Amino acid sequence: MKYFEIELNGEVIKLRLTSSDSIEIERKTGKSIMDLVDDVSVTTITMFLKYMRRWELPQFSDKDAYALYDKFVDNGYTMEQIMIEAVYEGLCVSGFFKKERLDILKKAIAEETEDTK
Repeated sequence: MKYFEIELNGEVIKLRLTSSDSIEIERKTGKSIMDLVDDVSVTTITMFLKYMRRWELPQFSDKDAYALYDKFVDNGYTMEQIMIEAVYEGLCVSGFFKKERLDILKKAIAEETEDTK
């Protein structure tokens, strides 16, 4: 099974979104996964983190997802960075979009960031 790995303080976090968890997210939110991709909020990010960990840790809870989010922040990540460098990468290996699209998105965000400096 494919998954995305990211290291935080020496711990390897593996992220993947399965089809069953994708369907559960869509049923709970009433939105498609691709619509949620554009929603950079703590609520959306922690929801994705929760479900992206459940393939490996079936009991991974909301509380666990909040703690993981806080761990990212404690390691210097911003909300946008968590979405791009963890959630989008996890969605990419889970088949939601191609790596090339992710690279284009990352480049556009980097250019936008440079323009605002």
